[in-house]
Amino acid sequence: MQAKTIHSEQIWSSEDGQRTIWEVTLRANDGKEYRLKSYSNKIAQLGFEGEVRSYLNPRGERFVRQLPGNTKPSFRSSRDDYAIRAQWAIGQAINLAAVKMDKDAITLPVIEKYAKELFATVTRVKGEEPTAAEQKAAEGYISGLSLNQPASAF
Repeated sequence: MQAKTIHSEQIWSSEDGQRTIWEVTLRANDGKEYRLKSYSNKIAQLGFEGEVRSYLNPRGERFVRQLPGNTKPSFRSSRDDYAIRAQWAIGQAINLAAVKMDKDAITLPVIEKYAKELFATVTRVKGEEPTAAEQKAAEGYISGLSLNQPASAF
């Protein structure tokens, strides 16, 4: 069955850390949700999408495993990419402001302005123009990350 992981929780780990059991909630293409156990770290990642098959272990517990074949990468979504770029842009903006400006003149709006410009630069360097949706996403991430920190941290 084709499924997507919508919730996962680690319920057991061996002392050496080599084996982990996850309790996962999967949503199938038909909208039904299934709560199963899995040894797979890939299946346990939120947003995992792929072909899975359930089975009974020797104790009669229902587990799920990933089938070989086409799966979408679950480790990196476009949302994660925006968040990573936003965090990078904020860090670079702080460095830029620290070099260019007097410490007392550095404010959150200044950092936010620099961060938005740096965020857009990543896309431009790759030879693309940022879309309106990307610009809006950047503003949301940068505002959310920069406004949650006190100005004295800069």
